[in-house]
Amino acid sequence: MPKTRDTCAVCGNPIKPPKRAYCSKDCMTSAQTKREAEKKFQSRIAEMAQLEVEDIDDGEEWRPIAGYEGEYDVSNYGRVRSRGFIQEAVNGRRILMKPRLLTQQKTKDGYMRIEISKQGRQKKFAVHRLVANAFISNPENKPQVNHIDSDRANNKAENLEWVTASENAVHACKYGFANPDPKLMTECKRKPVVREDGEVFPSARAAAKAEGLSAGGIEWHLRKGTAVPRSGLKYQYVEDMEDREVKNLEIRVKMNEGVKVPRHFREGDAGLDLTSLHAHVVRPHERVMVSTGFRAAIPTGFFGMVVPRSGVAWKRGLTLVNSPGIIDSNYRGEILLPMLNTSNENQTILAGERIAQILILTHETVSCVEVDELPSTERGDGGFGSSGAM
Repeated sequence: MPKTRDTCAVCGNPIKPPKRAYCSKDCMTSAQTKREAEKKFQSRIAEMAQLEVEDIDDGEEWRPIAGYEGEYDVSNYGRVRSRGFIQEAVNGRRILMKPRLLTQQKTKDGYMRIEISKQGRQKKFAVHRLVANAFISNPENKPQVNHIDSDRANNKAENLEWVTASENAVHACKYGFANPDPKLMTECKRKPVVREDGEVFPSARAAAKAEGLSAGGIEWHLRKGTAVPRSGLKYQYVEDMEDREVKNLEIRVKMNEGVKVPRHFREGDAGLDLTSLHAHVVRPHERVMVSTGFRAAIPTGFFGMVVPRSGVAWKRGLTLVNSPGIIDSNYRGEILLPMLNTSNENQTILAGERIAQILILTHETVSCVEVDELPSTERGDGGFGSSGAM
């Protein structure tokens, strides 16, 4: 039964006795229609809450866009999505915005932009700035965002960095992009460059003068990485040599329970340490197969090379029978270590002790071509001892 009241819940007119919630049957029907519409609307909201834009992979992370929390998110892969929310239109109507991936538009300069709507008002944003604001810290409050690989459509967080206007201009010059500010473009010409034979010049302009070229000519060879015709030598910016980073290769591994994932013991170490799964006592000149509890999916084009640890080999005489051991990229079994005690004393290997190391290296696929004769060399078929002792 509806609650009694003095005025109609729909039209607001006074209600005559006996008092009810509505003044007429029409108002009662109108109220019922509104309740049913609201029930359907809430049902749609509940269904929408279950919908989400699928991630590309496990590495994709979403964070809210500042000022649009709960409505729009940006990912570290440079994608933007609508979360699904209720938007109030200008006429007071409620609009249900479904979760979706926003379409990005490329500007004439090659940047990606998206359009976000809030309370009926639309605003355009550069995708690279949304990603940088959400995922990249900016303690020095640098004003611009640079694409590291110079691809303005690649808006992954790993490809972006905060820079000053001057740093951005230098990067633009390096990759051949025009910059409207000629004063900033002169930064390129002030960077020291080094020639292939080791001679260093204070700037590209100084190197150009030595080669009899214009500043623009030497910069062209710097960008392309080609040799200058006059000297036949290549040039490189000194900072490119100093700032060169070691690439980080990720491989998928599976460990036995309680076994730590192999890692580089110190920064700069080439090998990943391998540990013994169990304790062993190895008698003099005895071979023992040591389990590591470690399996790896080495990427195609790479292989693992297992070698002894120098300290263990020298101080205790423990080495690998087949050093170095080769782990092919198609092998998925446990990596085992055939240890050999070359000393005249028993050697104890503790569970969890680091006794070997594995290096992940690249290799080429080789095809053998049979011929009647091999090219001749000065050494020819000279074998063991052919080069002498001294």
